[in-house]
Amino acid sequence: MVLFPALAIPTENIRNFECPNDHVEVLRNFLPKVSKILGIGWRATEEPFLQVLTRYLKQEVQVFIVAESVENARELEGHLRRARIAGTFSIGPRGFTEFIRQREADAFLRT
Repeated sequence: MVLFPALAIPTENIRNFECPNDHVEVLRNFLPKVSKILGIGWRATEEPFLQVLTRYLKQEVQVFIVAESVENARELEGHLRRARIAGTFSIGPRGFTEFIRQREADAFLRT
């Protein structure tokens, strides 16, 4: 069985994100090993979380963005680039339903 950790952050423009301290510590410890980020419907506007990513990601990452429109996906990409998240960015241009139907996650996570 393969497991992929996930973190959902539904708030924006806050000073901190809600997460138990021991979970944040685990996140900080694992981020240097992260090579891929799958953003589904995320806007990347949570400054405290972006700061954690910027500080603890130690390598360039592959980012795959799924949003309701290419415009929204480009907005997310812009937020990540402004936060100095280095990597290659790809966009699932057909939205979430087609992302699932076309099994794009399988291809992204397998490579």
